[in-house]
Amino acid sequence: MQGAIEYKIEMLDFVSLYLKYLFEFIKNASFYLLLGFLLAGIIHEFVSTRSLAKHLGKRDFKSILKASLIGAPLPLCSCGVIPTALALRKEGASKEATVAFLISTPETGVDSITISYALLDPLMTVYRPIAGILTSISAGLAQMFFGERENPESKILLGEKECCCEDECETLPKGEAQKNFIKKFEGSFRYGFFTFFEDIIWYIVLGFLIASLISVLVPHDFFVRNLSGKGFVSMLVMVLVGVPLYICSVSATPVASALILKGISPGAALVLLLVGPATNVATMVAVGKFLGKRSLILYITSIVVLSLLLGLLLNWLYFLFGISPTMNLGQGAELLPGIFKYISAFIFVFLVLFIAARKLILVK
Repeated sequence: MQGAIEYKIEMLDFVSLYLKYLFEFIKNASFYLLLGFLLAGIIHEFVSTRSLAKHLGKRDFKSILKASLIGAPLPLCSCGVIPTALALRKEGASKEATVAFLISTPETGVDSITISYALLDPLMTVYRPIAGILTSISAGLAQMFFGERENPESKILLGEKECCCEDECETLPKGEAQKNFIKKFEGSFRYGFFTFFEDIIWYIVLGFLIASLISVLVPHDFFVRNLSGKGFVSMLVMVLVGVPLYICSVSATPVASALILKGISPGAALVLLLVGPATNVATMVAVGKFLGKRSLILYITSIVVLSLLLGLLLNWLYFLFGISPTMNLGQGAELLPGIFKYISAFIFVFLVLFIAARKLILVK
């Protein structure tokens, strides 16, 4: 009898601690997540795929760089980027630019940058998107130098078509342009807080749940004792975890934060943040099918090698500047007044429940 009571008490303590960590993650991240969703909606409504493709048609460094920089702020997850990248390809983007876009887009994004600021430290927040861009550029260059030459006739250059009607090419009258702007801004809210939110919210929630579980169950020095937390072994483990799985860049952020708190090196956490979003079964199948097997090998190799090198460099930077990996975690969230965090958390939870209720109604 006493054993059963003690078990119940332990379970209550576990649940209480778990919910405490879960609430802290949600409270600290919600404002920046909502900001990220708003920016995602604005980018989606005001950026044209066809206009982007016009800059990505050549097999040169300039096109690769443009694709990497264009993809970096776009709010697309690992699976969402595939149709967009293929659309760019059909519009005339080269293989090199398509590969670079496929990597930089899911690895970064305004939504992942904002949540990085909330849950990670300033160095990681700045280093992470730079690392994503460098990884995508390296993959594009690998495709340019070692990939198969493509037949120009095989590309569908829809992006190079002339405007079919002069009236359509004319600038809209001032009143119409104003209405169009307002309509796009309204569409930004709809896409950011409903369409895009619904697409990735369950991955974000899953990230919070896993991060909270790690915080409760994993001993503080687990990775240092068992996986050489400060060394290269933990990075290789992150590669093995990240390559086959679907890990959204936003949902991976709280997991990375929890792992760093438990002793894993910032470099190993970065490897997970880079490899996870850019490599999963769906993306690899799409790359192999539409760009070729050699492109797929170059794609995976570039991501893994650059992620490991950039992870080692990040660890060296922490050592060089004497920065504690855990000291400044969540510093961005601390800059917000408490009332902002609670209001944002309430809005975030409300939207999650609203989406869940709508799905249940549709199922019935």
